[in-house]
Amino acid sequence: MYFAMVLYLFAAAIVGLIGRNTAAGFIGMFLLSIIVSPLLALIFLFLLRPNKRERLRLEKARLEEELRQSHRQTL
Repeated sequence: MYFAMVLYLFAAAIVGLIGRNTAAGFIGMFLLSIIVSPLLALIFLFLLRPNKRERLRLEKARLEEELRQSHRQTL
């Protein structure tokens, strides 16, 4: 019984770590996975969008790639 509880909390912590860059963050995903289950929280995790900082980083990378490609086409 003790081993199952530790395994459940470990799985919840893993889901929390994976979800640290989402709008819910580590604490939100950790608590959600404790309440519902780590598997359901992991499924829910893929429905959440990234947090604002992560979205800006992805947008910046996309724009830089477009700039590089347009520069290559002009050469």
